[in-house]
Amino acid sequence: MVKKIIIMGCLALVILSYFCISAKSPIIENDLLDRSHAALTNENISWTNISIDGRELLLTGVAPSEELREKVTDTVKSVWGVRTVDNQLTVAEPNISEPEISKLKKYSLMIAYSGSSIVLEGVVADQITREMIVETAQSYVGASNVTNKLIVESGAPFYWGDSIKQAVFDQINKYSDMTAHFQGTRLTISGSVAPDTSIDQLKHRISSSLLEPYALTEFNVQAVSDMPPVVSVEAAKDCQNLFNNLLLNQKIYFETARSEIKHESEVLLKELSLIALTCPDAKIKIIGHTDSSGSSSMNQKLSEQRALSVVQDLMKKGINANRLEAIGYGETKPIVDNKTAENKAKNRRIEFIVIGD
Repeated sequence: MVKKIIIMGCLALVILSYFCISAKSPIIENDLLDRSHAALTNENISWTNISIDGRELLLTGVAPSEELREKVTDTVKSVWGVRTVDNQLTVAEPNISEPEISKLKKYSLMIAYSGSSIVLEGVVADQITREMIVETAQSYVGASNVTNKLIVESGAPFYWGDSIKQAVFDQINKYSDMTAHFQGTRLTISGSVAPDTSIDQLKHRISSSLLEPYALTEFNVQAVSDMPPVVSVEAAKDCQNLFNNLLLNQKIYFETARSEIKHESEVLLKELSLIALTCPDAKIKIIGHTDSSGSSSMNQKLSEQRALSVVQDLMKKGINANRLEAIGYGETKPIVDNKTAENKAKNRRIEFIVIGD
């Protein structure tokens, strides 16, 4: 009888232990996953995907080299509590042929992050990559704050989408504002970060995440205070006068009834960006106006889109996104009547207004 009671007690203890372990399994798994990710982050490794089953880890993704592939295994194995590691990482091709590199030259993509909105413009390889980039951007700032101007062209460059995600989006929350520009295999980044951010470490993480032949060629990032800079009225007036003088006898031209800037305005836009650099702490309102042709609602939307196109062009030229604001007034603020074609042309304009304290 006693032996029977002991056996039943042991069986009950086994059943109780099983349910306790099962209940705590998700907690244990999440803890192991978090510590494994942290260990890889400390080694500047951002290209590994980890899945977990109990205390067994599965690694997938593409490693830049065999050496780094092995390093991932050693790093994760060193995490306390990990039982086994199944490393299914593949190793990237060591080099890309010259024809493949030349194909990259037509691939250009710009990502401008203002801290609360993201503008995407350029070329992606396929619809899946396009959706991935857009959804990633939306996950940071919300769907309504993403402007998507991405187009799809066939002939995907090697790891184009992965390079964009790993080098730009995986670090985007480190910036106050940022403009990243991929031109073929070359990546340039400008922007600002909080004073306590290590710029050197951020640059290193981005560089190490890129697979050959991609390379970070320019990294113009500065640490800025959370306090907005004070811009004197005099400095703002000087900057405003430069804009006014330049736009007195010139204007930015757009395609008819569209927001695309004509190529003939490129020189003027470059000169405007250089003026903006002379007052680096000032905020600038880019204001779009139309004539009275068409409906007022259409003109309102067109003026906003044209102002945004100018903002996006200035960001490409190195002007920080948080300095720029796009505004549209449609046909509501003409400088002359709209009775003649000549007057209508005068009313179709872009204004630059410098804000000083």
